[in-house]
Amino acid sequence: GVQTDSAFVIGSNEERDGDAITPGIGAAYPFLVCLKTEAASSGYDNLYDILPLVGAISSDVTVLSNGPKESCFMLSANAASAHNAAVSLPNLLVLPMTDIMKLDSGIVKDVCLNEQWAVPWSYSDARKVGDKTWERKIRVGLRPGLGGTKEKVNEVADQMIEEIRHMAKAGRRQRKLLRREGDSTRKRKESITESFSVTASTITKVFNGRRIADDEVPLHHHQFWSRVLDEGIESEDGCAEMFEALSMESRFSHTGFDLVLNPAGGQNFANNSTSSAGNSACICSLIAALSVHPDTLEVSANQPIELHNLQAQHLIQSGRPQAQTPFFDVGLTGKDQVVSVSDTGLSMTHCYFKNSNAGDTGNVFNGNWDMSARKVVHYDNTYGDTYDAFSGHGSHVAGTVAGAVISGSGAYNPGSGVAKDSKISFFDMAIGSSSVYDPGAARLF
Repeated sequence: GVQTDSAFVIGSNEERDGDAITPGIGAAYPFLVCLKTEAASSGYDNLYDILPLVGAISSDVTVLSNGPKESCFMLSANAASAHNAAVSLPNLLVLPMTDIMKLDSGIVKDVCLNEQWAVPWSYSDARKVGDKTWERKIRVGLRPGLGGTKEKVNEVADQMIEEIRHMAKAGRRQRKLLRREGDSTRKRKESITESFSVTASTITKVFNGRRIADDEVPLHHHQFWSRVLDEGIESEDGCAEMFEALSMESRFSHTGFDLVLNPAGGQNFANNSTSSAGNSACICSLIAALSVHPDTLEVSANQPIELHNLQAQHLIQSGRPQAQTPFFDVGLTGKDQVVSVSDTGLSMTHCYFKNSNAGDTGNVFNGNWDMSARKVVHYDNTYGDTYDAFSGHGSHVAGTVAGAVISGSGAYNPGSGVAKDSKISFFDMAIGSSSVYDPGAARLF
């Protein structure tokens, strides 16, 4: 059968502190739908026949696979119709995206169990772990059919956060009653704890088909998530400072949004408080809450960007960061070849590109070619200019492809490009530090 994964499946308003709100779009959930056929056929040909059968609320789908006899899609559908289709059509697999399925595979280890992911309390605290105060982002993908514009994504995100905070408040009340009265039989209202599959009382009472006795020790993952929620958004302070500090950014193509916990233009450090994003429980409980929402398709988190340019040469040739160069070992160095690179510009005085230590760049501009040049034999500046921005993308790319340091020519250098002995014909597509402008295929080729 088909079960929805959250207490958000409510079609009417429910009173909370006298304020009536309507949780999400209660009738719609993300589903994985796979169609199997005996004869070879394209899933695209069958897709629009499938959509009404499963109660799809939109023709927007995400194609996961499209084989000759099996096609799988991600779509938004009505739960009751999806259930009927699943039990009546043997060639159709209908699987609801449960909360755990929505979580990125490494998010618990990389965020919840990683103290360095939490927002630092202060600049001095950040320095202790070599932190550069990078922005911590929880990334939320929306189910198909939602979003489409920045305004719509903003609307969905705002409503989602409002609903999560209301459910967290219900969870705080329940925890107070349990601590005061010890009554676990009381009817439980919707809360994050009761919506999240790992902590819901209806789920944790049964394990592998066996009913768990009341005096048994709960499973480890149940203990972990219960503690996270208790110390996080269902705590007394409700992680209020975390919610106040975060900002929302619509993601590229407007199919989701990022929750920035420490925006660079705002509160970049956490207050010394358990209600801020310096508390890992606040962050992790927010992740759990986002996963139970029916409008959510996936939840992930970013990581600090680390440069590993010196390993690029080895990784491309051997797949390992160690100094192994199987291409070079058999003489594949790019010698007697000219590589064409089109990008933001090239720093011609850089030691990986210049002709001599004196900084000679040669006669390679304004349509000229100089095949005797050590590295750059032609620099097309008829569309852009004759240089790259500081730490520019074009110099980085050209260096990865064919850069070679001028000193110690012929000696091994880990920073050399993959085709270190080749020469470069460069096409500049930018002026100054501006963005790259496409001159069109006819101009490029």
